[in-house]
Amino acid sequence: MTIKKRVLGAAAVLAVAAATLSVTTSAQASSYAKQYWVTTFGNAPAYAYDDHGRWRSTPGTLYAGRSFVYCKIWRNTPYSGAQGYNHYFILTELDAPKGKEAFIPAYFLSNWGNDQAKLDDGRTIPNC
Repeated sequence: MTIKKRVLGAAAVLAVAAATLSVTTSAQASSYAKQYWVTTFGNAPAYAYDDHGRWRSTPGTLYAGRSFVYCKIWRNTPYSGAQGYNHYFILTELDAPKGKEAFIPAYFLSNWGNDQAKLDDGRTIPNC
């Protein structure tokens, strides 16, 4: 499987999940077998693709603290706030609703600056 096929597959899965606003369980995320640890400084909002392939916010939150993530994507429009900006969004399992998968802005990662998406140990989060 090439990376390109995996990215397209992940986008399709997320588009369906966002369209129905259904909860995706970790069992359905079996294609992302590896989990990586990050720490967020604030509660991060959730984003996903809707049924028309549009990127949008979706109900859900990853609470501040230590959490696992799967991979990252780059978006042309960054998430920005008082701490700066970041074009990367990270696929994770949300705290609320529990078990739902969605992307959160890498902006909320502790210890890293603009347009960085790194793990707590300093390694780069892999691409989806």
